[in-house]
Amino acid sequence: MISQHSWQAPAINRKKVGDMTVTMLSDGYLDVSFELLSGIDGSRAEELLQKRGASALPRININVYVIQTRERTILVDSGAGGINGWSGWLQVALAAAAVRGRLLDRAASDNQAVSGMHFNLPTIGKVVRDSSSFTLNYDLWSPAV
Repeated sequence: MISQHSWQAPAINRKKVGDMTVTMLSDGYLDVSFELLSGIDGSRAEELLQKRGASALPRININVYVIQTRERTILVDSGAGGINGWSGWLQVALAAAAVRGRLLDRAASDNQAVSGMHFNLPTIGKVVRDSSSFTLNYDLWSPAV
């Protein structure tokens, strides 16, 4: 009998930074072109990877971060949401990372707002479609120029 996994356990990494807890969640990956890189020719990048025995497939990890303080929960990015078959594992990662249900539901039960930055529509819809009980505040953050 052959045993096959139907789903990979999500990649989760949690760190304490001062009074904050920062959790990295993997939403999966995106296959792209080396031509998106700057400072190196695509064929040169592929050659270097092959020399080292690494896959020459230009695969980018799609990571989402959850920053928790006593006052708020901040969701940084919303992943790719499974659009065009890319990733879409954020709901599973959120469920696996939380001690008391999904982080968004936990924030709602604690009467906290969830703030977000770098949300792409319609991918944010994939995050909130089953979690209508929390408040989502959009904060516009921009680096200093």
